[in-house]
Amino acid sequence: MSRVYRVQEAGLADENSPTYSTRALAAAARRLLARHEPPEFTFFNRYTSGGKEHTQSLQDWEVQATYIAYQHQYGSREKALHMMAQEYGQNIPTRNLYFIMVNMAKRQWQFIVIGLLRSGLDPQEVAKQGSLF
Repeated sequence: MSRVYRVQEAGLADENSPTYSTRALAAAARRLLARHEPPEFTFFNRYTSGGKEHTQSLQDWEVQATYIAYQHQYGSREKALHMMAQEYGQNIPTRNLYFIMVNMAKRQWQFIVIGLLRSGLDPQEVAKQGSLF
């Protein structure tokens, strides 16, 4: 795979991994915040809960940092968006995806997604554990 910007040379990614490390994502987020630029895109999650489909914006710094990092890695906005669609739309959902959701004091009935948690654990194996207490 050819890259326009080689993260390994800057020491920001694991040389065995084709994706950016957490350190690289945090560095990209710091650069974005330092310039006080508003995000170019708002990213959304679509999911079904209780038989009803929901679409919510994802308020997660990691997604914005991934977009910035992918732009540098792949050299264009279009390729970055394509790779994000592949990662967040195809790859991540296969890794036991959980939404981290919160609500605000003024709108206790409304939840927002602030992060994604991925687990390599098989949910059926975890269920066998039973109660912790």
